[in-house]
Amino acid sequence: MEISPRQQHLNLAALACVRLVIRESLPLRLQKYETMQLRASLADRPPYRKFLILVGLTLIFAVLLTGIGAGLAKSIYGVDIMNDPSVYDKGTQPGIVGAFRLLHSLAAIGTFILPSFLAAFLFSSNSRQYLGLQNKAHFPSVLMVFLVLL
Repeated sequence: MEISPRQQHLNLAALACVRLVIRESLPLRLQKYETMQLRASLADRPPYRKFLILVGLTLIFAVLLTGIGAGLAKSIYGVDIMNDPSVYDKGTQPGIVGAFRLLHSLAAIGTFILPSFLAAFLFSSNSRQYLGLQNKAHFPSVLMVFLVLL
């Protein structure tokens, strides 16, 4: 008995639906998904693409964490930093100073720290070496930075 191409197509579609239902009804520990390894997945990209990816990550995290900081400042301190221009005139009030510290701390983390660590994770199999964190800082260097900050 020969099966027509239409019947073969319907049989394959029905089989795919049955597989999907069975797979989705199983607990997660029994499902076998193919996972892609993210560590060093972008290591083979040319430098200009890595630069563009890093710029994109920086913009995304900076905007995201600045928005989160503004929302937290409004919910914790009751100060609407983003939409109320009169906030800048009241800079000596304690709530406003705390709100600005929170906003700027999260903006700095989103701009400088998170993108660099994520880029190191995506661009290298050894993130510490990629960031230059494998060597400890020498005491004279730390002292000099501290004195410059004063």
